[in-house]
Amino acid sequence: MIEKRKNLVLGQLNREQVMKYHFAVLIILLLISIETNAQGGWYPLQSGETEHIMSIQFIDAQTGYYISTSNACFRTTNGGAQWSLVEIFGSEISDMKFLNATTGYVTACGGNVYRTTNSGIEWNAYNTGTSYCFSSITFLNSLTGWIAAYAGGNVATIFKTLNGGVNWFFLSTVTGIENVYRIQFTDVQTGMIGGGRNNDFDGVFLRTTNGGANWVSSLLTAQVIDDFMFVNAQTGWAISGGDVLRSTNGGLNWIGQVHVAGHFSDCFFVDVNTGWAQGLAGSDGIIYKTTNSGLNWTSQSAAGAYNLLAMYFINSQTGWTAGLLGKMYKTTTGGSQLTGVSVNNEDIPTSYLLEQNYPNPFNPVTNIKFHLTEASFVKLTVFDIQGREVETLVNEKLDAGVYTAGWNASDMSSGVYMYKIEALTFSEVKKMILLK
Repeated sequence: MIEKRKNLVLGQLNREQVMKYHFAVLIILLLISIETNAQGGWYPLQSGETEHIMSIQFIDAQTGYYISTSNACFRTTNGGAQWSLVEIFGSEISDMKFLNATTGYVTACGGNVYRTTNSGIEWNAYNTGTSYCFSSITFLNSLTGWIAAYAGGNVATIFKTLNGGVNWFFLSTVTGIENVYRIQFTDVQTGMIGGGRNNDFDGVFLRTTNGGANWVSSLLTAQVIDDFMFVNAQTGWAISGGDVLRSTNGGLNWIGQVHVAGHFSDCFFVDVNTGWAQGLAGSDGIIYKTTNSGLNWTSQSAAGAYNLLAMYFINSQTGWTAGLLGKMYKTTTGGSQLTGVSVNNEDIPTSYLLEQNYPNPFNPVTNIKFHLTEASFVKLTVFDIQGREVETLVNEKLDAGVYTAGWNASDMSSGVYMYKIEALTFSEVKKMILLK
């Protein structure tokens, strides 16, 4: 198995579960302070896939892509509310990278890298002259990119392109690493790879300072390094087993920040302060978040989540996570429990009501007030003028009362939007205007 997420789904996690993770309660060992928050601000989406989602990426609040173990690529143009199949590849795929809404790449076995320049409608296969299974891909700009491949034994190979993936040339052989699960370059000279060695029983992180010609190990771990991410040339995080580690000197040295009795599979940071790590504990998905560079971590939940394998955020509030059996979740609150909803239940309403938003027109924040006569499961959703869902503001059970939900439309363009409430047998739609 060539890709970190497939490896976790079909191999390593099964062994881990048998040996370690059949616990009734998630046990947290504190390297530093961890707080617990049993409720979260993640709500489910319908991905359109029943196989495992390996990688997900969004270009903006509306346009995103994911790939799955069915060797398929899906696309959304409404923030994940609906997904459409754009391609089923003829070989086993592993990783994905989109440079913008139209141009993207998918790595595969057989030495191929697939490229689209029209939003996935058509894909061209560019062969590297090998039959390797490529496992990870990264681009520094529209022309310069690198891919990593398993070469047999305890050896990986690195290839590079200087013309947007049309041609790839062999760059270097890297010994001491068997499977590269992540590759990243912070500039044309400085790059990192992480993964597994010795048949995936332990992990290794290596650095290059000469464009990938030579690689030097700077971290060895007891379990594979399933993912890492650097937000700049100096600051980055790596995950290995149940550990999250941080480096502030380009990966030369690492400090453990959190350890759980589970298995992290993916991490994502939007800046030097705010990031998430996710994975599996027992049979449940786990998500941890930090807002202070990893000094403290808070647990979040996505109800009903299985193992979570892929995550992407476009800012500190809006993100998506996905994993086993096509499970997918979205947050517009950074994963925290909805804080934009206030309640006044001193006077119980005598009828259901959806009020006009205020202010209206607005830029970019508005408030929506609604009345509940009894405890109800409430969904409050925002749609664009074409009827595409762009935001879910409320998706939970609420007691009787008068509620106010806030919407920050800073990522949206000016225009007419509609908001709809659904609560028991009550449903109503109103219009609002965003003027920027």
